Amino acid sequence: MRNLLIALDVCAAVTVGSLSVAWADFEDGVAAYQRGDYATAVKEFRAVAEQGDTDAQYNLGFMYEDGKGVVQDYKEVVKWYRKAADQGHTSAQYNLGFMYEDGKGVVQD
Repeated sequence: MRNLLIALDVCAAVTVGSLSVAWADFEDGVAAYQRGDYATAVKEFRAVAEQGDTDAQYNLGFMYEDGKGVVQDYKEVVKWYRKAADQGHTSAQYNLGFMYEDGKGVVQD
């Protein structure tokens, strides 16, 4: 029983530590974006977007749409908006709808 409790404590500590690192990366991305350092913003957002953070996924999609810090790529826009939209991010759902309406990165529908 004691080993189980120790294992649960370790898992909780790792999870909390991972969340704070992810939050720091996201905040670093926001700060980089605000100062116009788009390449750093993309790097920071990608780190947490790949871990499933919907706000980072949305922001990464937005940056691909505007070509800030990356080459404009509508397929990447759709990829990141869809990841966020599938998890319930309403702005990503809204923007993904416009991608379909305009036929950008997808077949127009």
